[in-house]
Amino acid sequence: FPVTIDIHEIRADVISMFRSALRGRDYRVSIADSADGVAEHRDKRRAQTYLRFMALWLRDTMSIARTGSTNAVINRDQTDTLIKFATAFGESNITSALTSIEQAASDIHRNVSIGLTMTTLLLEIRASLGTKARS
Repeated sequence: FPVTIDIHEIRADVISMFRSALRGRDYRVSIADSADGVAEHRDKRRAQTYLRFMALWLRDTMSIARTGSTNAVINRDQTDTLIKFATAFGESNITSALTSIEQAASDIHRNVSIGLTMTTLLLEIRASLGTKARS
């Protein structure tokens, strides 16, 4: 039977994944744990949902960084967190991170290991957005 998907839980996981990937030190274990958490269900639809939420989060971040406004934000109830994220990473290469998410979606669709795909993605996001993060 299909695993139910709680969108609030997934979004919280996505925010946690970004924090783990962008943490200054000790990020490797956190990235591995995050990737394993997505992969444990072996559910491609669930993994794709995570990727969509990651892309939406970065889209909101880019919108705030470029316009200085929260008018176009989709994750309205997370505005304060998004503003902090945009302040920390707004000048970073979000476009590159979004491209990495698109590649991950393609890889999962082609049956590449979800755990491996998510680990690679989080490392690429870390590289794209830099390592100046605070957790």
